[in-house]
Amino acid sequence: MTRVFVGLGLVATLTVSLPAVAFASHRRIEASSAHQNHPNRLSYRYRRHQIQLKFQNSVASARVSYLEALTLATTSAERASAQQDFEAAIIAAAAIRTSELITLGPPPNSA
Repeated sequence: MTRVFVGLGLVATLTVSLPAVAFASHRRIEASSAHQNHPNRLSYRYRRHQIQLKFQNSVASARVSYLEALTLATTSAERASAQQDFEAAIIAAAAIRTSELITLGPPPNSA
């Protein structure tokens, strides 16, 4: 019975905390000033936004896979393995995002 409550608590915690983590660095892309309408700057912001969306989709996919594995798990070892797989997927998604942001480089000059 305790395992059920622990499992439900874990699912509830992930349901609340993962969107917060996934959207922590999410910002709306707005082009309200002439400074931001510069084509190179808009292109940079668009590519950065695409990288963020890709990361968020990876996190969401990992979460769905984790929750499915958690519902099918019958032993603590299977639950632990599902959690490790989930954490590894998040780390991999973050590493890919970091690599892509480094490749993208700093924003273009606004001058």
